[in-house]
Amino acid sequence: MILRSIKNAAFFGIVGVLSIVATPGVGRASSVVNMGWDLFGTLPGSAVTIPNVGTVPLTGVPLGTFNFGGNIGPQLTGPFTDTIVHRLDNVNIDGVGGSGMTRLTMEALHLTGTAPGLGTIFVTLQSERGGPASTGTMTITNTGEPPTLTTPHGTFTSTINVFFDVRIGSVIGNIIVSDSHPITTITATPWAHQSVTGPWEIPGVNTFLNGIDRTTDFFPIGVVGEIHPPSGTLHLVQAAPVPEPTSLVLLCMGALGTGAYAWRCRRRVA
Repeated sequence: MILRSIKNAAFFGIVGVLSIVATPGVGRASSVVNMGWDLFGTLPGSAVTIPNVGTVPLTGVPLGTFNFGGNIGPQLTGPFTDTIVHRLDNVNIDGVGGSGMTRLTMEALHLTGTAPGLGTIFVTLQSERGGPASTGTMTITNTGEPPTLTTPHGTFTSTINVFFDVRIGSVIGNIIVSDSHPITTITATPWAHQSVTGPWEIPGVNTFLNGIDRTTDFFPIGVVGEIHPPSGTLHLVQAAPVPEPTSLVLLCMGALGTGAYAWRCRRRVA
């Protein structure tokens, strides 16, 4: 009987160990982040340093729409999105404390400011005119799968070599400076599979990336600070939010008013 009990204990012990190893998310706390796009809005405190001019404070210029290509195509990006970064690879982070890396491309950047002696300037990417792409990498860490999708799953850092133009007067104005700055995140930023701050969501772009649910989505939590220390260039962003209900009402009223005005104009012409 004693020998049989020892054998049973050994058997069930082995089965228990194998079940822990074989069961996804138990013991190993793996996490998956699928490729997708991060939509950001620029925050106060951002600035760019222009040679022979100095450091110029910047604010965002909303894109309005963006063509994500493929089956997604052009999409509304809301009233706050001025920066878009594309994560090019799926990242499988296996184990607590583990990390994975994805390649990045900054695909949109529209900022504006007032420069001494120059007036209103706009900062755009050189890739918009066929110049070099702004590329880099992001390292995502896993600190353990929490019980909900909205609590932090880990942190991330990134580095992007941003090739930008400084234009006068508008986002398509004359180019006065073309430069590049390697922008690196100041501190590790938390991330979660789902955000509770009400970000602007587009299925297939930044949510439902696996086509089923939110378990492979990626959302930065809080402020992402990126800096190029030698020049003083600083870019502070957050996940582009959905406007407050009152702002949505004003946007809708503006759209309706524009449509009604255009309709009246067409009737006068007719």
